[in-house]
Amino acid sequence: MNAQRKGRTIGVFSETKGPDKAGAPPRNTGLGEDYWVAICGRSLPVKNTEKGVRAVVKDNPIEPEKVEVYLERSFGESLAAVREAMEALAASLSPDALRAEAYGLYERFRPEIARGKGGWGQKGKLDLELIRALR
Repeated sequence: MNAQRKGRTIGVFSETKGPDKAGAPPRNTGLGEDYWVAICGRSLPVKNTEKGVRAVVKDNPIEPEKVEVYLERSFGESLAAVREAMEALAASLSPDALRAEAYGLYERFRPEIARGKGGWGQKGKLDLELIRALR
């Protein structure tokens, strides 16, 4: 979601069809959503499926297996360590605190890359020690 927001800001993607703020009603419909879920201060369209709640893109539920493949490709051998650090950080906060602080935490540990279009697609280095220290 954050990559898409950056992409919209620098003109790589067109504007979103969902709500601008968490909890706001969608400006447009037809995304196949049953309802919206707030994540890191943004709303994400979701739908109920036979396999559980799934985020949707247009009318298509996102398959967790495809997300896992993406994460494995992106993090490689570091995925287990990244997941462990992220889960430990999340577990160190109450659900309400995590909900309130999630995006701010992300802003603190996201990798530094060039601003604007020059940074699009650049790989950054995720600092696991910083994530662990934020607990």
